[in-house]
Amino acid sequence: MGSDIARFIAATQLAALRDQRDALTAAYDAIEADAARAAAMGLVARVRALHEGLATLTRAGEPLHPDLPDLDALFHGHDLGLASADAASGWEARLVRELMHGRARSQVAYLFGTVAGELAVASAPAPEAADAFLGRMAEPPDRIDVEALRRELRAIGLDARADEVAARFGSDFHVVPPSEEAHPTGPRLSVAVVEELRRVVGDAERSAAVRAEAAALTPGDESTWHESPTVRALGDALSLRLMEDPRAWRWPEEGVAVRAVRTADRTRFHPDMSLLDVVAFETVGRWFDDALADVFFTDHATRRGRLAKLTELAAPPIILANERAALARPLGLLNDPRVVDEEVAVGSVTLERDVRRSELAAAGHESGAYGAGYGEGTAAVARLVDAEVALRRARDPVAPVYLIKVDVRDCFASIDHEALDVALEVLGVPAPWRAWVRDFVRVPFRASSGVTRATRGVPLNTRLGRRLAEVVLAAAELTLRSRHPDVLTLRLVDDFALVAGSGSHVVAAYDELRAALAHLGLALNLDKSSAVAVGDPAPPPIEEAVWGSARWNLLELGASGTWRLSETGLAELLTRARAELEQPALVAALRAYNAHVRFGLSSVVSRGHLRCCPETGEGSHSRIVQELTRRLEAEVADGGLHAFIDRALEARGATDLPRAHRFWPVTAGGLGLVDPLLLLGQLVPLPPSCPRPAGTVSAEGGAAEDDSAWGAFYATSGRNAEVREPREGTVGEALSRAFVARGGRLSGGAQATLTPYWRWVLAVHGPSILEAFGAYTFLDERLVPRALLLDLAGA
Repeated sequence: MGSDIARFIAATQLAALRDQRDALTAAYDAIEADAARAAAMGLVARVRALHEGLATLTRAGEPLHPDLPDLDALFHGHDLGLASADAASGWEARLVRELMHGRARSQVAYLFGTVAGELAVASAPAPEAADAFLGRMAEPPDRIDVEALRRELRAIGLDARADEVAARFGSDFHVVPPSEEAHPTGPRLSVAVVEELRRVVGDAERSAAVRAEAAALTPGDESTWHESPTVRALGDALSLRLMEDPRAWRWPEEGVAVRAVRTADRTRFHPDMSLLDVVAFETVGRWFDDALADVFFTDHATRRGRLAKLTELAAPPIILANERAALARPLGLLNDPRVVDEEVAVGSVTLERDVRRSELAAAGHESGAYGAGYGEGTAAVARLVDAEVALRRARDPVAPVYLIKVDVRDCFASIDHEALDVALEVLGVPAPWRAWVRDFVRVPFRASSGVTRATRGVPLNTRLGRRLAEVVLAAAELTLRSRHPDVLTLRLVDDFALVAGSGSHVVAAYDELRAALAHLGLALNLDKSSAVAVGDPAPPPIEEAVWGSARWNLLELGASGTWRLSETGLAELLTRARAELEQPALVAALRAYNAHVRFGLSSVVSRGHLRCCPETGEGSHSRIVQELTRRLEAEVADGGLHAFIDRALEARGATDLPRAHRFWPVTAGGLGLVDPLLLLGQLVPLPPSCPRPAGTVSAEGGAAEDDSAWGAFYATSGRNAEVREPREGTVGEALSRAFVARGGRLSGGAQATLTPYWRWVLAVHGPSILEAFGAYTFLDERLVPRALLLDLAGA
């Protein structure tokens, strides 16, 4: 929670929230007692006592039952001897129910105060873990042969666009890219500042205090954020500092603390940056990113299809000329050079594959492929592998397919600074910028012994750190593409998949990759590397690896060519999830469990059917998903997940809460548990896959690579399913708007909508919540610090 002052404020506010239950319990007991005594004078007297007691009950000056109507006419009519027994009986039942709802809401408020208080004082991971990290970061790296590496990188063509890259940076890089031009009513950098603040608010890996500070700077409607005096002043100040020379921004001399961040598969260590440093470094990082964005991948394959469609529609000549001009730009270093060959048909495997590989690279770079996005990213790789195996086996069912999956050990924390500098030099980045990068990667971490400068690695959770890692890993991929063109290389950040129709060829590419990584100061993670030979019982040997099955998290491709749930991966996931549930803070435990569920399901579901599975029945993709969902809930704790939650709630004095409360948003007073039923049920079932084209060709490709019929077959393998939106009536729409408004207040206006998942939660679980509590929200936001609410909410 940050400073001692922040902890004191949080503890005081949460104690008031917990005290609310005792005060309200006493008040409701008194109302019931008054109503019981009044009943001796008749039913209407009882109704009057209940109504007056509930209508006058307040908390912090606000009525706790504001929706009760005025019943004075009913009571006055009774005094005149005109009362209706039916009306009085109906209101008695309604008011008793309202009192019951009030008790239930006070119980939940108490529970929230308890679990939020646990989170407010929750301890960070053991300091020795951070000390071990700092020790590794300070170790002198192994020396690399700089001249040999420079020759190697030039030999594979990493310098092919060096002049263009150098021109983009210039000697000082004073010019603001077009995307950062001044907003018509704001200062030069206010739009960029607002974008960074919005990202910070939604970034669960930032500290809650920094996110709350960003939210406080951006109140009101998002469209007016740039008009905020503070944002305008920050934009002006950054303009003065960064426009003169963006490289002037440096790490603070006193260093930065280490922030431990739990992700789905491990604890990672980030620099704990101030909001000002985040905004400044991310702004500079975006400029750097823009300069290199299309060096490795361009959208030529997509534009080929767009030009063909526009030509078919007889688009105006100026539009066609613009598309052709875009296609005349240099191709990315990692694009398939055949995508610019007009002999290659639009809709062919060649173009479809290039689109999907470039999408994979973009998704991996944007998310860093860590945290919640890692499962989705690896599922995307599995879909591509599925498409490749299905394509090759469909062309020639007896031809083997060889695949080696390779993971780089501790990649982001291990990148060699000298190797990175050489790669940037060959790529064309000017010397002044490389000098700034050398300082940026040498993060000054504060340790017990003083400030420790990192001697290896790049800072996690920074745009520039991701781009720098991408430069190094792209160099390794380029080595394979230039020297082993017959082996398909698929890569998600530091996870490589090598696919070929020849065992000797794929093993040679694997050996080449090991050597390329070693030249760059990196090494394989053999524990996470695997290999499968589909259709070949005696594949050639691999050094330091064995053939068996290839695994992407919880999906495993066996030698038969079909996917299955990985028992090894599931055991690892369950072990981590069980350990998380032992946290003393219940909400933190459930949030961590949520991360594991999302990670597991996203890495298996793939948001679509995998072709290398039976369509239905035993072994089908849907059966894999069902089995994973069942075991995640049943095996994570004694008696299952919900029995664990029952015990935890009982220990905190909360019983008889509806099951829906567990799935309700945590910032509205629920526990925020992810509901796999809705997470999966919101996906629209896909139609049957495209049938295999007629005829048979060699598994090595040939003309079929450029055939649009095979391209359609390839494109429908493992396609993404669409997310279904719930149909909301008037009440549902009003409820969604209310939750968006609540999220907007929490996030400083950053939240403008609800995801389909949360709209399904409101639609499916809302009626049970209303029946149990008489309201959809039952949390006084004023009694919960914003930083803690952001911490509770996560992303």
